[in-house]
Amino acid sequence: MLGTIQILALILIVVSFVKLIILLINPKSWINFAGWVYGGRYLSAFILLVLSGIVFYYLIKEISVVQILAVTLFVSLFIGAAYALIDGKNFIKSFYKSKMKNLLGNGIWFYTLIWLALMIWGLVEIF
Repeated sequence: MLGTIQILALILIVVSFVKLIILLINPKSWINFAGWVYGGRYLSAFILLVLSGIVFYYLIKEISVVQILAVTLFVSLFIGAAYALIDGKNFIKSFYKSKMKNLLGNGIWFYTLIWLALMIWGLVEIF
C-alpha cells in the first residue's frame, strides 16, 4: 500500500512523464495548454495556492518543515540550473521589465509572507 509521500511523488512522476511525452511529440500543444492554464492569472494562482496548501498539509503530517525546506533548496537549485541554460541574462531582464519587478505588487506580497513564515518556522525548528 502506498503512503502519502509515495502518492504525492507518483502524482509528480505521472504529470512529468505526460508533459515530457507531449513535449517530445507536439511541443506547441503543451505551450498552448500552459497558456490556457496560466491565461487566467488570478484563478491559476488561487488554484495552485490551494493545491500547494493541500500538498503541504499532507507533507507536514509526514516530515518536518526543515526537511521540506531542504528539498525546496534542491529543487530551486535544479530549476535554477535549467534557467541558466535558457539564457539567464535575458530571462532576468525580461522578469524585471515585467510587472513582477515590484516584489510586493500583483499579490506577490501574500506569497512572500507565506515564504517568510516557512523560513521562520524552519529557523525555530532548527534552533
